[in-house]
Amino acid sequence: MVAPKYFTQDKKDAAIPSIILSGLGGIGKQVIPVALRDPISIISAQMLGGGIVGAGGSLYN
Repeated sequence: MVAPKYFTQDKKDAAIPSIILSGLGGIGKQVIPVALRDPISIISAQMLGGGIVGAGGSLYN
């Protein structure tokens, strides 16, 4: 884990199945356990990231 001090033991335990599935099956939805626990911060981060990517894509074309 990159920064273990920022995650509670509950979040670490919830991430284990996601890590296993991403390694074995290539499933890229590891954020689901975190999103269910704290949807406001995840949704705002996704909106910000989508806006940055959208603006970058429109400038590139």
